[in-house]
Amino acid sequence: GVAHDFNNLLLAITANLELARMQSELESNSEYLEAVERASKLVKHLLGFSRKSVLELRVRDPNEVVRRIESLLDRILNAEIVFRVDLAGDTWNVNMDDTHIEQVLLNLCLNARDACLGSESLIEITTSNLPSPELAQAIERGELPPTRERDYVRITVQDNGTGINEDVLGKVFDPFFTTKEPGKGTGLGLSMSLGIVEQHEGVLHLDSKPGQGTRCDLLLLRTLALINPADSQIGRLEKTDIKFANILLADDAELVRESTANALKANGYAVTSVSNGVDALIHLRSSSKFAVAIVDFSMPGMSAVDLFQRIREYRRELPLIVTSGYSIELDEVAEQARQPVNFSAKPYRTVALVDAINQAVAPLTTTPPALHLKPKRHPRTPSATLACLCIANWVSSLA
Repeated sequence: GVAHDFNNLLLAITANLELARMQSELESNSEYLEAVERASKLVKHLLGFSRKSVLELRVRDPNEVVRRIESLLDRILNAEIVFRVDLAGDTWNVNMDDTHIEQVLLNLCLNARDACLGSESLIEITTSNLPSPELAQAIERGELPPTRERDYVRITVQDNGTGINEDVLGKVFDPFFTTKEPGKGTGLGLSMSLGIVEQHEGVLHLDSKPGQGTRCDLLLLRTLALINPADSQIGRLEKTDIKFANILLADDAELVRESTANALKANGYAVTSVSNGVDALIHLRSSSKFAVAIVDFSMPGMSAVDLFQRIREYRRELPLIVTSGYSIELDEVAEQARQPVNFSAKPYRTVALVDAINQAVAPLTTTPPALHLKPKRHPRTPSATLACLCIANWVSSLA
């Protein structure tokens, strides 16, 4: 679809801008990268609205997610608003995309801020466990809408602001509905938040009365899984010494293949690029040199799952990274492929892809020395770089 093609374009722009910076073709191109980042977030928001945003689910402590946005809210909330956080000490773990859930909580808190007037305004975030029996009682009392009787973690955002009229309350999750002045609201914040929560198989419930403030309850399913310590190291590049590793890159988009390959080569990797699953299998059958395979999920012809199953016949231990601009059920893909699969969301930054490579290869490494990638000099590609700069300027005008 359009989002897939646009994400591929943004990915190519990002990779070439980062490559240009490494090659000193531009002293500073941060404004272009920021423009691409804004465009990428716009695509994610639109996908969130359509319930198709990419979720990178990891086991998280909900309290940690709230703590991360607490310092940000302290800075952006009005000085006259009292902001309180009350976190339960024994909250269950949740399988979530913490970046998206942070976005939901920020949306709720900023809406609460806009509703608060006067010097005695209060916004409070609380967390608590909601076992299935308590959930059933809350539903019976009309405090929560009917939902599956499962164990949840509840994150509540509550304010003592102006409240919402009953005739408006039923429309707040409608796309483009807003009561704010023109230019101060798009009407997409709550609808996109609802889409994100529903992708998590959670519940977002809002209760309000005029003059009595508003309460928003976010329910996220409990998981019995434990937090993976490696997940707290995201963004670090010192996990394994895989410099000069051979990488097989499979993507049907030529622009993505070339830009990603150039970026990885500039960071010291050897890259073999192919445009389809059949060619990927041919390379894997003829050589055992590859340390990891990076595969686009939406290539035409052979599906990614079929490709992974065939790869397993030749290289059972080969780490796999699937890339996509859409949300995919990674656990389901891994189960069908009968082996673990890592994920990198498009449009990814080079450092994020390197981190995904590290995470994929790290379990195979017994002695993990620090990784210090030194850029390799490659022939410059001014035409590609200039083309991407032109496109980046255009993206900047849209963002």
